[in-house]
Amino acid sequence: MRSIADQLADALAEQPASAGPLYRQVAAGVESLARVGALEYGVQLPSERDLAERLHVSRNTVKAAYRLLREKGWLEVRPGAAPRLHHPSRGRQHANAHSALWLAEYYREEDHGTDLLCTAPAPAPVVERALRDPEAMVGPIRLHGTGYSPEGHPALLDAVAVRLRADGHAAASPERVVVTSGGQHAHALLVGALVSRSRPIAVEELTFPGIFDAVSRVHAPVIALPMRDGRLDAAAAALVIRAARPALAIVTTFQHPTGARLEPDEAAPLVAAAHDAGTVLVENRCAADLALDGDPPAPLASLSEAGPVATIGSMTKVFWGGLRIGWIHTNLTLAAHLRRRRVALDFGSSPLQQRLAAALLAEHFDATVRWRRETLRASVDAVLDELARAAPRWAAERPAGGPGVWVDLGGLDATRFAARAEAAGLPLAAGELFEAREGAGAGHVRISCQDAPERLRGAIRSLASLG
Repeated sequence: MRSIADQLADALAEQPASAGPLYRQVAAGVESLARVGALEYGVQLPSERDLAERLHVSRNTVKAAYRLLREKGWLEVRPGAAPRLHHPSRGRQHANAHSALWLAEYYREEDHGTDLLCTAPAPAPVVERALRDPEAMVGPIRLHGTGYSPEGHPALLDAVAVRLRADGHAAASPERVVVTSGGQHAHALLVGALVSRSRPIAVEELTFPGIFDAVSRVHAPVIALPMRDGRLDAAAAALVIRAARPALAIVTTFQHPTGARLEPDEAAPLVAAAHDAGTVLVENRCAADLALDGDPPAPLASLSEAGPVATIGSMTKVFWGGLRIGWIHTNLTLAAHLRRRRVALDFGSSPLQQRLAAALLAEHFDATVRWRRETLRASVDAVLDELARAAPRWAAERPAGGPGVWVDLGGLDATRFAARAEAAGLPLAAGELFEAREGAGAGHVRISCQDAPERLRGAIRSLASLG
């Protein structure tokens, strides 16, 4: 990891000249890096003399900055000892203590009634037809060889590349595709290959809890990329990436769980910062096709054809998670490394499932995604309408995309409320489960909108009675 003084120098270089007195800029830089986890709780800060020399400022400037930080509760100072970051800077560690139990519930197969928790949909009708009569979809099935396909079936590699090019990633090619067992496996594969104790991972301060599980396996530090009003603050996130130089930085097309849209031009500073920091920027596009209005934004990889951008996608949100097919598209070198790493873990998805996935992508994507969006749009609108009627003190904005609604409970304790909802047979996700920065999801819950509109309306009325 780079020194604290170097990280602060980068942070100050990014600040506008009008950012206020220099000592306040230094203090704000320390506070910003601490809030997102780039500086660990209890870390020793440089001496006034050392930091002044590195930043090319007077010692009095650093002294005033440290004094301000002490007043705000960010520093612990003991006689004869260097200052250390105090408790307000303590960021959330890898995973919520209950995430493993929550994920087990999230992926349950049994039907317990209206599901407000899991955002994975039921199979699209075309998937049911394909699984009942696969030969009608892919032609005669001839079993031969070992049945392993660790490199990815050629038809699926082609279909993924064609899909990415249709989305706007003009340079997408089959040889740069790595087939995975879904989106979660894709994240875990990248984390395992690139992240370590000495190279942290950066994620949005609200993110899918499955990422925490993958990170906990490699015991890596987690850095929270700042958000504002439910969406990624791309400019501030770029600053954090330049300062902390994480091995991996993961962002989502439609923010998980808020549903805010990340536009490529808005994210351009992230791509540039990742390039400069030697960071692989990962765009999670698993829900990118679920735009509720208009077309999905183009992949971030379209901004940097030769740059450090990897794209994750899966069959789950449009077709069905039960197919267990996902993918990573990245540069040739990393793709080859990830394939070798996957073979060491397993021998790949079933060739038959890969052939079915290829046919679904190539021949049935457009019709299925239209149907899925229309279905989801009706469910989201029903949830928002019923929230306004039954729980007017709660606040929820219509997501730009994705399968969930992020709800502000108007001051209620979200974790306790989620426990009451579960006891009432309506399990949902409390905001803390998504937190990479402690407190980022406080007072919020995420409601899945994958069920039928009328069932969701009834569930919202029941939830409102619990508040």
